[in-house]
Amino acid sequence: ATQLGRANNLSDVDRLASALKSSVEKERVRLIAAQECGEKAQCWQTKLTDANYRIREKAALELGWLQANDALEALVKSVGDEQAAVRIAAIQSLSRLQKGDLDKLKTIYKASKSKIEFNRANHALKRLIALLENAA
Repeated sequence: ATQLGRANNLSDVDRLASALKSSVEKERVRLIAAQECGEKAQCWQTKLTDANYRIREKAALELGWLQANDALEALVKSVGDEQAAVRIAAIQSLSRLQKGDLDKLKTIYKASKSKIEFNRANHALKRLIALLENAA
């Protein structure tokens, strides 16, 4: 853009640089959490209640990768998070662990199945419920 642009495009480049910096800063919090928790499941479990949804999402994913069976209750609770990304991450981890409280998961599904903002999460939740029912 800078090779083809004209002098009046400088403000566009500045806006782009500012937007990129903002995006990187928003994602940086995940790496800070990763540096703090490393492979400590207990640390990641505490991050499931962080105010920043990006950290909650990262925590839910990490707990699945760490095979943190002691975090099942917290992961099930995260399936009901206000952010769809956190819900999906918790569902993915419970699927990886192939465990979870079926009754609570069904309750969460029933409460959110008509909410369009959770459409993708609800489809994943239905698959998880079916997986757990078939495993039982």
